Amino acid sequence: SSDVCSSDLEIYPRLSKLGKQFDYVGSQLFRAATSIGANLEESTVAASRRDMGLKQAVSLREAKESRLWLRHLVRANVMPDVIGPMHQESDELVAMRTTSVRRLRNPENDDQR
Repeated sequence: SSDVCSSDLEIYPRLSKLGKQFDYVGSQLFRAATSIGANLEESTVAASRRDMGLKQAVSLREAKESRLWLRHLVRANVMPDVIGPMHQESDELVAMRTTSVRRLRNPENDDQR
């Protein structure tokens, strides 16, 4: 998640220069990407397993939103050399977050694997 956020920090100024619509997408991507890490960090000091699960679920939603904005940029063929790898990384991040949230919600299923 920190890689997606770091990459977004680097590309946001470049996106802003492409026009109003790309500035909007860049700001939404930045907001969602930075929220992933913030919620993961908060989950490390959660008051309970349920609280941890809630914070990780928010992180998953933000990862999915980041992936959406990256998908729009991929389809618009914007900076494909930079956006393509970020989009692939966002797919991996969503998969990892999904697994974590499922395990936190259903810990008894971990023993059956």
